[in-house]
Amino acid sequence: MSYFHAGYRCASCASKFQTGSHAGSLPSSLTRPHSRLSRRGFSLIDALVLCVAAVLVAVVVFSVFVPQRRRHHGGQQMQNSTQLRGIHQGIVTYSTSNNGHYPGVGPDGEIVDATVAGRFELLIDGDYFTPDYMVSPGEVGFDIEVMKATTDPVTEKNYSYAMLQIDNQGQRRAEWFDTYNPLAIIVSDRAVPNGKGIRSLHTKPALDFDDWQGTIVFNDNSTRFVTHYQKGIETRYGEAETNNVDDHLFIAASDDDAMMIHKGQ
Repeated sequence: MSYFHAGYRCASCASKFQTGSHAGSLPSSLTRPHSRLSRRGFSLIDALVLCVAAVLVAVVVFSVFVPQRRRHHGGQQMQNSTQLRGIHQGIVTYSTSNNGHYPGVGPDGEIVDATVAGRFELLIDGDYFTPDYMVSPGEVGFDIEVMKATTDPVTEKNYSYAMLQIDNQGQRRAEWFDTYNPLAIIVSDRAVPNGKGIRSLHTKPALDFDDWQGTIVFNDNSTRFVTHYQKGIETRYGEAETNNVDDHLFIAASDDDAMMIHKGQ
C-alpha cells in the first residue's frame, strides 16, 4: 500500500498514521466539517424579529418621551401666562395709589419714566411682585436673569416681557390707566430678533423667518395665547371710535393701536 495517498506529503506522516495513536483513522482536520459551514446563516425570520423589536422601541419612545415634552412645554406656557397676569395685577394695584395711572405716569398724568426698565423698577421697588416674576420660565438659552438684589437697578437683562409704549400723547398712552378695557393689550411676551424676522421664547424658526407665538394680557386682566403677532388680534385704545383689526403688536400704525416694546421707550 502506498503511503503517499490521501494528501500525505512525506513518509513520516504516513508512518504516524499507520503506527501512531491515530492508526487506522484520518486526522481530525480532514474529517471535521468546516467551521463556516457549521454556523447557522442570518435568516429572514431573524431579520423580521429585529424589525419588530425596533418598531416596538420606537413606539415606546414616542409614547413616553414626546407627551412628556409636550406636557413640559404646556406647563411652561401656563406658568408664563400666570406671571404675565400677575404683572398686570401689580400694575393695577400700583394705580390705586397713583390716581388710576399706571407706573411711569405721575398722578397728574405727566410722564415720569416711559422706559420699560424704569416702569418695572417702580413695581419692584414697591414690592408689587418679586423679581423672578419678570423672567419667563421659557427663558432658556437667552441672556435674561433674575435680579440678585431688589436694590439693584432693573435693566433689560432682568425681564422677559414687553409693555405698551407710552412715550407719545395719544390713545395708547391714555390706555396706560385702569380702564378695564378688554381690547387694550398692556403687557405681553416680547419679540426676539431672528435675523430679518422675529420669534418668541416659544418658537424656533429658521433664521430670517417670522414665527412669533406668545401670551398677551388685556387691561381687564384677561390673557390669551396667540399664534401670530398680527393675525386675529383685535384692539381698541383710549377713546378710539373703531377697533383695530389684525393689529400688529410690534409696529405702530398710529397712536391708537398696539405697540409692545421690550426696551427703551
